[in-house]
Amino acid sequence: MNRWLAFWMLWVGCCPAAIWTVAPKGDDHGAGTPAAPLRSLAEALRRVAARPPGPAEIVLKPGRYTIAETCRIGAEHASAGRGTLVIRGEQGAVLSGFREVPSAAWKRPDEAVRARLRPEARDYVLSLSLADIGGGDTGRLSRRGFNVPEKTETPPALLFVNGRAMPLASWPDKGTLKPGKIIDAGPTRDGEGKDDFYRRGGTFEVDSDRLAAWAQEKDLWVDGVFGNDWEWSLNRVHAVDTVKRTLTLEWGEVSGLLDKEWLKPHFRVVNALSEISVPGEVWYDYAGRRLLFYPPDADGFRKSVTCLTWTPVPLIRADGADGVKIEGVALAGARGALMEIHDSRRVALERISFGDNGGDGLVADGSALSLRDCRFDGCGGRGALLVGGDETSLIPSAQVVEHCVFSHNSWWSRVFQPSLELRGVGQIVRDCTFEDLPHLAVELKGNDFVIERNLFRRISTEFRDMGAVYLNLGENPLRRGTVVKDNFFDDIRGPDGKRCAVYLDNATMGVSVEGNLFRNVGRNPGDWAVMVHGGGHNKVRGNVFLDCPCPCEVAFLFATWARDWLPGYQKKWETALGSPDAAARLKAYPEIKGFATEDHVHPPGIVFEGNVTLHSGAAPQNDGLRVEGGTLENVHAAGNLVLSSSADDIANLQPVSGLPEAAKPVIERWRGVK
Repeated sequence: MNRWLAFWMLWVGCCPAAIWTVAPKGDDHGAGTPAAPLRSLAEALRRVAARPPGPAEIVLKPGRYTIAETCRIGAEHASAGRGTLVIRGEQGAVLSGFREVPSAAWKRPDEAVRARLRPEARDYVLSLSLADIGGGDTGRLSRRGFNVPEKTETPPALLFVNGRAMPLASWPDKGTLKPGKIIDAGPTRDGEGKDDFYRRGGTFEVDSDRLAAWAQEKDLWVDGVFGNDWEWSLNRVHAVDTVKRTLTLEWGEVSGLLDKEWLKPHFRVVNALSEISVPGEVWYDYAGRRLLFYPPDADGFRKSVTCLTWTPVPLIRADGADGVKIEGVALAGARGALMEIHDSRRVALERISFGDNGGDGLVADGSALSLRDCRFDGCGGRGALLVGGDETSLIPSAQVVEHCVFSHNSWWSRVFQPSLELRGVGQIVRDCTFEDLPHLAVELKGNDFVIERNLFRRISTEFRDMGAVYLNLGENPLRRGTVVKDNFFDDIRGPDGKRCAVYLDNATMGVSVEGNLFRNVGRNPGDWAVMVHGGGHNKVRGNVFLDCPCPCEVAFLFATWARDWLPGYQKKWETALGSPDAAARLKAYPEIKGFATEDHVHPPGIVFEGNVTLHSGAAPQNDGLRVEGGTLENVHAAGNLVLSSSADDIANLQPVSGLPEAAKPVIERWRGVK
């Protein structure tokens, strides 16, 4: 029995809990008993705060509870002096920030609007006045994308039908366009023209007969990548020139508009009234407080459950609480985050569903936070951000994530919005599933994380040059100690390559990747399953690679394209080594003692050892190890085995479904072959 569970049982078991019952048809003037339940969670929390010291419990009966203002939990609800608090939802209890749209609110648009619609949609599109749904701020479309955090706003009210977010009306309906000739590259985020980055954008040609219709749009945007693979952007169109056949953007792109041959810029025009042509598409006019929508089921639409994300604040927020358990509820429908936990201790979240919202699912900091059997499905941003631990003393956070599912997240903000982001020290993630994600699954920023026995499948489905588990910590040599072990990485690849399972980017150091099973990671010889991108003391040991074109690449970036970065990195390394954090790290990671005199172009301690590679096609070279910017002598490679096998044999080694526990016998079997 772990210490947290023992503590909880001792605390709760000392005296009977005071219990309040809440039901959708209850009365906030009632007694809060099963026979006379309260109506709102807010009223139940008010009564919990006013109770005599001792444990308390709130029971949410099945049904939907509309949350218009954040339900707050503080020390007055749960602390060493007040007692613990349990919020328990019975099956079917939902905390919702949605505003339901009555079927009668949908109208036929007027003739002026109908004239601008495409013929195939004209007889089906419906109009909704947001004023008929309720007052208050509905937000607006705003700048989003890589490295533009200061312009990021709370997402606006967004349309959901039968639990599915409806896409912005766009062109093309499938695929993307390639920008034409770059007329003006525009300012960059941190380089040339940076002072104008939020004042003007670049201009490029577009070969399309739809420019005349786009010129009439009042809030037209482009959604795409105009520079490096990861620089996704949502940028407003400032001007459409039908004579010169160009689009001019409202703001700059991070690297400017690039047209290098090796890049693959692409975009779609979105939120275009004139492009409503596919059932399900929606066009928002937030200034005019209306939207137009092409229902996916014209005959049955009136029977559909149609909602807008409405509440602009988190549904639940804990501040300074100690000893809270929330279980068995679903949270949905907020415009931004669904739950926030700040400066709190011993918070347990179990069997909670987070999703169908525009922002993050959970944002939490504190100690002894646990997530178990939770589901993060359809969050517009990150699934969860967990912050904890002391980076100066390396005292771990005691945060654990177990048996959780993360899928279909980052649909509104689409890059560098990991389904699980960990910051701090010592978080553990085990027996979880990550699947069907557009960019990265897990991002780690700190020390001593343990990522074990998880399933990663179909990651980086939309964007290149990314890994399922991603670390970019090379600017601080004190951040190390992470272990990625006994996971199953499956079907991580794309037609245009550059997807991987574990990415130790930009000189990240001191990570162990061991005992994992990789299958179908990468599609082309230029892909990689594990990327060690220039950092020392990284170890790749005892893994099994099944049909992975390149099991591991070690790329010495300071010997190749990034050699000019080295002086800048060295300045940051000197600052880190002189910080108060260095003392604890020298004890925890003895190799740091020699860091100042290491060869930083070809750093020591890189190990590729005891790995087994099975292939049904072309055999990976050099026992599955590729080195760029150096030689094989720069890596300790030993005891690796490459074996030829049929595709059927490889497929039969591990079922296409199942959790990583099922992969462990495979790992052990092939370890025995060595």
